Amino acid sequence: MTESLQGKTAVVTGDTSGIGWASVLDFAKHGVNVVASGRREERGAELVAEAQGLPGKVIFVRADVTVETDIENQMATAVSEFGSLDFAFNNAGGEVDGGDSKWGGVSMRFPMILGTITLTRSSRASGGA
Repeated sequence: MTESLQGKTAVVTGDTSGIGWASVLDFAKHGVNVVASGRREERGAELVAEAQGLPGKVIFVRADVTVETDIENQMATAVSEFGSLDFAFNNAGGEVDGGDSKWGGVSMRFPMILGTITLTRSSRASGGA
């Protein structure tokens, strides 16, 4: 049995072209609400316009996955706008010269920060640290 995606919430990075763009539209066609992100705000606005009328709502936040506060803002936006965060798709790619010693390059940065944020919030919600 396949669970319906209707009403679920996803965050997707690197959405202003290619696979990210197509993924956002595909999620929205299946009723998933999406918080899309990228560095190019004008392309983000075009993506939101293209998604108009689909079953899932798409909003765009400007975010750079090399900036931890941008990632935190994207997660917070998902919860504040849609009440939950069910999926995360790290589509952003590229390299950061040397990467920082804590998170490394772009491809690992988003999932590591997302995991840290999620675990911290889950722990607090259950009465932990």
